[in-house]
Amino acid sequence: MDINWLAAVTGFAIALTSTPGPNNTMAAASGANYGFRKTLPLMSGVAVGVALILMLVAMMSSPITQESRVHEILKWVGFVYLAWSAWKIAKARPAVPGEKQDGEEDQSKPFTIKQGGLLQFVNVKLWVIAAGAVATYGSAAGAASPIAVGLLFALIFGTATFASLIMWTMIGVGVGRIVRTARAMRIFNYVMAGLLVASLIPVMLE
Repeated sequence: MDINWLAAVTGFAIALTSTPGPNNTMAAASGANYGFRKTLPLMSGVAVGVALILMLVAMMSSPITQESRVHEILKWVGFVYLAWSAWKIAKARPAVPGEKQDGEEDQSKPFTIKQGGLLQFVNVKLWVIAAGAVATYGSAAGAASPIAVGLLFALIFGTATFASLIMWTMIGVGVGRIVRTARAMRIFNYVMAGLLVASLIPVMLE
């Protein structure tokens, strides 16, 4: 394990975590609706969940990524959870300065740290990515122990995930400042919910 190995894994993690996907879509939607501070629990839960999964796969060579029956169960549980998340985004009704809520009281709440973390454990794509990352880079870690490798994977991917979520949340915050009407915000929420559902299609077709 050397600086070249660390640079390669870090680059791989940044490339994977910064692209559009369920986690980043949820962060952007939450940032637009609730602001940066109230999105921090979601960001923290997602980052911790990603870190734990990378650590588990690296340390234990988790059979979850190899067992087809478990893979199928995770896929459908993840589908239900993300569909619920999309519904939650679509139903969000944040207050827009200077406008009434058209008789609708805003009862929506931002995602919690637990919800962000649990989503990662039913994200079958993440388990597969984790297995691929460990298979590709784990053997190149030299004489490092499985625990050390697992902790490094967790630190690198957890940090990259959190940094990416900050970026996407700030994009959402920017959108929230531009969108000045309740109707426009509802349209934005419907679009983000649709993108979240669309991100499920490749996984469900596997």
